[in-house]
Amino acid sequence: MKKIYFSYSDKPEDQSLYKDLNNHLQQYKRKGWIEIYDEQELFKQNGDLTKNEEFLKLSDLTIPLISIDYLNNDECLKILKLADSRQIKIVPILLRECDWTADDILKKYSDEVLPEEKKSIEHLSKTLPDKQTIFKEIGDEIKCFIFPELHSVKIANSGKSFYWLIASFVMLIGILASLYIYTKTHELLLAFLSLLLFTLIALMSVKNVLFPTKLSTI
Repeated sequence: MKKIYFSYSDKPEDQSLYKDLNNHLQQYKRKGWIEIYDEQELFKQNGDLTKNEEFLKLSDLTIPLISIDYLNNDECLKILKLADSRQIKIVPILLRECDWTADDILKKYSDEVLPEEKKSIEHLSKTLPDKQTIFKEIGDEIKCFIFPELHSVKIANSGKSFYWLIASFVMLIGILASLYIYTKTHELLLAFLSLLLFTLIALMSVKNVLFPTKLSTI
């Protein structure tokens, strides 16, 4: 089980967006894949911010939910600094528009920032008919961050169409080459061997698609 620590401001806008994101992670929690440390909920339970820091130290991943209110919150920045100093994996999520690159720590993790477009959820929700699509995609990305082996599978799946295209192109060349050989030599066996050679090359192109070496058990 992987432990995720969420840090965010106490502004209603940020809490509302966090609630939507949390909903998309509950299925992973029910399956026992993750445990969620909710910064605000932890404080409500124990009333001691220092105990929040202890939960952070136990986490595998901390997710700061970025907004201007987050950047203006000393406690949020303290948690971020602590996570960075302890080399806990940090994946920032942009909730609302702000100049997050002005913060040195967040700027250091710019490659991990979600959504991938580096635009806030608030901004993207204005252009998409269903805001839940954004949270679903972010949930998938978080799953890949905490289970890196899934990222390899995801990349492999995204490249399948490319390998099939290459294989189809090779087969087309093979058929044309075999027809050319047959018309010039009238040797059926030679034409067949030529086609067989190109077929083997095409199969090599899609080997990883047909027989993947990395399989996820999740």
